Amino acid sequence: MKKKLVAELSRERRMKVYFGMLCILILLVLTPSAHAAFVDDFEHGNLLGWLVSATGGNGSTGVAFYNGSQMAYVSNSYRYSTSISHDFSYVASDSMSFDMEAAVLSYHEYPFVGGGTTISFLNLFNIKLGSVSLVNTNQPYSLGSTSYLIDGLQHHYSASMADLASLAGLDANNPAISTVSLSFWADCSTTNSNNSATVFFDNVTISDGA
Repeated sequence: MKKKLVAELSRERRMKVYFGMLCILILLVLTPSAHAAFVDDFEHGNLLGWLVSATGGNGSTGVAFYNGSQMAYVSNSYRYSTSISHDFSYVASDSMSFDMEAAVLSYHEYPFVGGGTTISFLNLFNIKLGSVSLVNTNQPYSLGSTSYLIDGLQHHYSASMADLASLAGLDANNPAISTVSLSFWADCSTTNSNNSATVFFDNVTISDGA
């Protein structure tokens, strides 16, 4: 009888321990976790983690020493477009910042030669809901309603995800927004090889605003 009572007490203790562990596990799952900030200063000398795409022409990407530091770049000098992009989870309170210089060399006002950055907001199916662009172009009149003309100098850009979404014409709290894609691109839709577009960028940072 005594042994049976001891066994029941021991089983009861084990059940309490298991129940306590289960409660802790549930709390860990339900408690929102802080996401780590993202920083890429390209001092490692490569584009690891970035997606490079091109539609043709003489495009190039890489990391080079420029303006006193290692900077990533994307360039195109003959036909079509070249881009470098990175996707992040969309959190409205987060902030995005980067340094960028977009330079355009064009001997003609037509066809289009331009470079810059586009920040796109995507749903779970990677369908673009809206975007906002900073563009240096030889055709300022070609900019859309969510594109903003910039000069060819290096500047630091910083804004909250919510503000960027608003600039893209979206409700910053739209639950359909799942991902934000940051793309740096050079577009040289011309057969004149003397024309070129180059974008240097650095210190890409996504910081936790929560």
